[in-house]
Amino acid sequence: MLNKIYNKLSVKTSRKIIVIEVDDFGAIRMPSAKVYQALLKKGFLLKDYWFNRYDGLFNSEDFSNLFDMLTSVKDKNGNPAVFSPVAVVSNPDFQAIKESDFSTYVAEPLPVTLEKYYGNGDTWDMWNKGMEMGLFCPQFHGTQHLNISRWMEALRAKHTNTLTAFDYGYFGLPPEDSHNGRSYLTTYTFDNKQEKRAIIDNIEEGLQLFSELFGYEAILFTPPNAVFDPFLEKRLSPSSLEFITRGKFRFVDRGNGNRIPLIGISGRKGLSGIRHSIRTCAFEHYKMSESYLMDSCLARINQAFLNNGPAIISSHRVNFVGSIEPKNREVGLRLMKQLLERILAKWPEVEFMSSADLYNLVMTKKNGS
Repeated sequence: MLNKIYNKLSVKTSRKIIVIEVDDFGAIRMPSAKVYQALLKKGFLLKDYWFNRYDGLFNSEDFSNLFDMLTSVKDKNGNPAVFSPVAVVSNPDFQAIKESDFSTYVAEPLPVTLEKYYGNGDTWDMWNKGMEMGLFCPQFHGTQHLNISRWMEALRAKHTNTLTAFDYGYFGLPPEDSHNGRSYLTTYTFDNKQEKRAIIDNIEEGLQLFSELFGYEAILFTPPNAVFDPFLEKRLSPSSLEFITRGKFRFVDRGNGNRIPLIGISGRKGLSGIRHSIRTCAFEHYKMSESYLMDSCLARINQAFLNNGPAIISSHRVNFVGSIEPKNREVGLRLMKQLLERILAKWPEVEFMSSADLYNLVMTKKNGS
């Protein structure tokens, strides 16, 4: 019932459009299977966290397999499926931070991280190849997938688990292992006004770096872990951003552990004038049975189409990456291909689009062009 209400209130189009938005690209997570095993032996509570077990940076093989899958399915216009990776543009420079004796956070741009991981520029070349082919069209996930203030506080406090993980080039600790039991991955939570101001500066720097890396400005912002104070949106209005991803129901962190409930409606403007984007369904094979994944996605896509709305499939990189465990990639790509083939069989008139194509279409309709 709630999905029907949201679909009736949301963005309208008579065209049957499929968009696939995939979070976490560009962010480091588990550096390698070797590091995962080493941290397990040290007692870290990682086994129950799929992201810590399987998620990591895409390598060239991951990209090749992804591009093969996307080009294997074509819409009514003969266009292949498209991934819209929602990406961060930097990661911590562990060596520089250590050399500062943890006094200063230092970032490194994404291409530098990739070269450090893989020893060459091949992986960054694959990002550019995907963009040139129209298969891989990034939008903005934040400057980094890390709460700098919390992490640096833990390092300066010489928190044992955080320091140990740091030595392995890893920061994605589960709350049970982190300082004060708080996640380091909720990038844009804050405890005071100073941190709040720092968040805006950080986002502005990230948007500038995004445009330098990709050659265009981001129009969509999907906050990491879906946490972002709506009152911060006011400060984003001078930016290129036109849309921000919001959940249908969410709790917003107002600082110092205070949270308020909010409801999101796709296409509705927030306090800044930036419109909200609500995703249609979740493709997360790591936490769903295959039958439930297919049935739930198809049902929600059907509801969106019945109400003349686009369908935005929400996913995460962990569903498709095989740099740590190749079988994980094989399962994710197989299931995504199966889902897309079932969509095409049920709705032959479907069109595949990137997030940018969809949102530009929405803006054109809103402006009456």
